[in-house]
Amino acid sequence: MPKRSNKNDNLRGLNKSGSHVVKIDTVLNQVMSQYGYNRQLENDKLETAWAAAAGETFNKVTRPGKKRRGCLEVYVSHNVYLQEMMFRVDELLAALQQSLPDEGITSLKFIVKVF
Repeated sequence: MPKRSNKNDNLRGLNKSGSHVVKIDTVLNQVMSQYGYNRQLENDKLETAWAAAAGETFNKVTRPGKKRRGCLEVYVSHNVYLQEMMFRVDELLAALQQSLPDEGITSLKFIVKVF
């Protein structure tokens, strides 16, 4: 009877041929995706890019949120700051697109949220 393949065999050091040689990039990719590290790295890159785009003053009162279909949600702590962000939307979007060209950010949506 043939041995059943388990999706975690590569993590235990067994590949399809039964040998114990597994490429490290295969193991790292599986571990990173299994435990959500890829998502955390993407979030960290987005937060860093947003901090640079928003500047020191506005970074204190804003947080980048979810990205959906090219639209980045940005949480703003107060209506006054939201209005200022609306005046700077083109500048902020250009800075983000320059910092993160592969993210495909095409628009920003500002949402008032206490944090």
